[in-house]
Amino acid sequence: MNDMSGATKEKTVRDYLFGCVNFPVPDDCVECILKDREELVSGDDKLSDTDLMVRHLLKADLYVWICMGPTKVNSTSDSDNGWSHSEGGYQLTDEDKDRMLAYAKTIYDKYGEEFDYDDSVEVTVSSFGIQPCDYNEAGIPLPHEVSL
Repeated sequence: MNDMSGATKEKTVRDYLFGCVNFPVPDDCVECILKDREELVSGDDKLSDTDLMVRHLLKADLYVWICMGPTKVNSTSDSDNGWSHSEGGYQLTDEDKDRMLAYAKTIYDKYGEEFDYDDSVEVTVSSFGIQPCDYNEAGIPLPHEVSL
């Protein structure tokens, strides 16, 4: 990579993680992955000095993190007085997630790491709508007790 002066900047491990996929990855995601692997590498380490095993494990961690997230991330845009900026979202199919998880599992198996991904967990959100509220003698709203 080149900086503003035209000099070549050495790519870091952090840069590598951001470049592993073709869509934006949150900074917090990369920082969490680096924190979990801090005994092996630092985000500011030069990529050229980083072992191939470490790079593979970091990429596998990133893929698992992505698969644990939402299937669709919407794009965002901002504009003001003729200036505009937008960041694209992405959408992953079940096939995309399966492929990423298979790659991660292959890497973990190759290096003797545990693969702790359980995709059998389902989250269901139910809404009871807006319910009327009961009040106590002082006029303070009482919490709803919902029985399922």
